[in-house]
Amino acid sequence: CRPTEQSGVGDFREVKRDIERAVREEVRTLTALGFRGADLLTACFGQTVSVFGQYRLVEKPNGDEVTVAELLELARESAFNAIVGDIDTDDYTRFYLGWLQLNGFAEADHDDVRRLVQVGLSVNVADIEGHRLLLQNGNRQTLATGTDRALGNSRTLGQSETDPMIDKLHQAMFRWAGPDRRSLVHYIEQTAPTPEAPFWRVLASLFELLPRGTDDHRAAEGLLSGRDSLIREARAAGQQPTPTNANQLGLGF
Repeated sequence: CRPTEQSGVGDFREVKRDIERAVREEVRTLTALGFRGADLLTACFGQTVSVFGQYRLVEKPNGDEVTVAELLELARESAFNAIVGDIDTDDYTRFYLGWLQLNGFAEADHDDVRRLVQVGLSVNVADIEGHRLLLQNGNRQTLATGTDRALGNSRTLGQSETDPMIDKLHQAMFRWAGPDRRSLVHYIEQTAPTPEAPFWRVLASLFELLPRGTDDHRAAEGLLSGRDSLIREARAAGQQPTPTNANQLGLGF
């Protein structure tokens, strides 16, 4: 260890850019090493301190001093953006994956939800809660599992083309766990009929973040390991002729 050498006044715009770059690189390195959740976030604080610690103080364009709390919040925001920045999907799904990475299925305060949705997302807390991505417990929230979201909602979850990708993933996971494989194959035909479909890329990201041994993790693993066969079955099902008369429909009249 050595004493910190501080000199001059830092410009917040430059410091912010340097923090974002340092945290982005740190997230990639630590994620590859297996860091997740609070450990990942806490580790990023060190990089943030190393950037703004070079200056005696950091100032905003209007001359106000930037507080240490604000700079650490910037570290959290930068970590979230680094986690989900490479995932090309909708904001509901980005929120779900980012929350899963930072908090897992542990309870969190309402303020944590508010802060997270303010980080580069076009959805608000009401949108997140209305979409049943979180389970409410007083002033605390827990991320909803795929089973939580499918209960009582399996007929509509992920059925529309405009539904968020997380809805489609949870619908497929729900069908994978069920007894009707034809239902799953039909859904894959509609949603992810090719290996290049965004569905599979986002599912792989979800699989990496889900806690091992959970029902959701098993479902995601089952879908990914069976991807090729599911796509083959979906393609075969799509090539079958459409019934045109009562006998083909099996109505018997």
